[in-house]
Amino acid sequence: MRHTKHVTKAVAALGAILASGCLELPRFPSVDGVTADVVTAADADADAVSADTTAEDASPDTVETVTPGWSIRQLGTNELVVCLVTDDDEVWCWGHNRDAHLLSPASDTLHTPTRLTLPPIDELFMGSGRHICARTHETPARLLCWGANLTGQAGGAPIGALVHEPITVPLDADQVVDIAIGGSSTCAVSKDATVACWGLRLNGQRFDGTDVTASPEPIPGVTGDEGYVGVCAGSAHGCVWSEREVRCFGEYYDAEPVDIALPEARVQSVTCGNSFSCARVADDGGEDRLFCWGWNLVGQVGLAPADAHYGPNELAPDFFDGGVDAVIASWRHACVVDGSRQVRCWGLSNQGVTGRPVNTASPLPFPVDGASDAALFHTSVHTGCVVTAEEGEVRCWGSNAFGMLGTGEADALPHLEAVRIALPPR
Repeated sequence: MRHTKHVTKAVAALGAILASGCLELPRFPSVDGVTADVVTAADADADAVSADTTAEDASPDTVETVTPGWSIRQLGTNELVVCLVTDDDEVWCWGHNRDAHLLSPASDTLHTPTRLTLPPIDELFMGSGRHICARTHETPARLLCWGANLTGQAGGAPIGALVHEPITVPLDADQVVDIAIGGSSTCAVSKDATVACWGLRLNGQRFDGTDVTASPEPIPGVTGDEGYVGVCAGSAHGCVWSEREVRCFGEYYDAEPVDIALPEARVQSVTCGNSFSCARVADDGGEDRLFCWGWNLVGQVGLAPADAHYGPNELAPDFFDGGVDAVIASWRHACVVDGSRQVRCWGLSNQGVTGRPVNTASPLPFPVDGASDAALFHTSVHTGCVVTAEEGEVRCWGSNAFGMLGTGEADALPHLEAVRIALPPR
């Protein structure tokens, strides 16, 4: 299937939005070595991936893999490691242990998946931050965090030290419905719709790493009356959402949370990156729509790169076959899984994380080669991974400097095409 007509319409829509202007906020430093892709409709058409069918169902609860004994229900990545959660509550990770992600004091690199010594895990929480949290599959459940704790984001003292043994965060984990891992913060929303964060204070006025806490604190102006069901955290900001409302707080927002001006629609998810955010919504007709807002230095909002902030910008639906099933905003890029189960990314290709040449920037979503048929999906600073639906393969792309592609060795080359991870026998 070719998409020249669709992409031409999308580029025209993008140009119209850009022509409407933007709101200038304080200047950001330039990014050395970044070049802007000159993207045309023909380029996008040449890179488009054929898709004959559209997935009708959401991702399955678990994915049976081609390796006997493996059934995966969750996938996560961050700057240094990739992790899987199996259907029998085990956590397997690989990558670099610089920040104690692998629960060892040594700075070893694991080039192949290795089981972590943890209690049974119900859900794992990972993001662009240098720490990991997990909810245990116990009665009562516990919320555990470990890794970097420079700002108290792992939830314990001493602030500044690596956490090699998981800390139990003082929250009722059975009441927590969502956890967000930010660059220097962690946030949680509970069943009563209250929101608490720890680490870098996202409700503060200093974002230089000095205004910190290791204990969960409520966000002023965010109460349970609004019925919040989800939270995300970025480098120094966060957002909460209910079915009909998104509010953001932190750096470049006012002291009180700010309502994000999205169209009347049902909010399905919100994701926070480095000073930008994206929301997936469904209009009253059930059609998927995707909006991004914030800093757009490398096109991460979906507009031509500019050192400025923008309000919500809708990414043209014609870029996505069958709508958008999932979206993740990361450091300076974002990726979706569209209705055909194809991963498409835009923004800065840090070590090839968008599947485009290294350090190029594009506001247009392009398919990542080899990242199709995605049932599970995650991306972070410079790596992305999927678990495929039919074959049950784990595939990753981007940086392999820390062995995150699980190939058995590390290398300094960017990998623009997803490669299969060899899982060990179980």
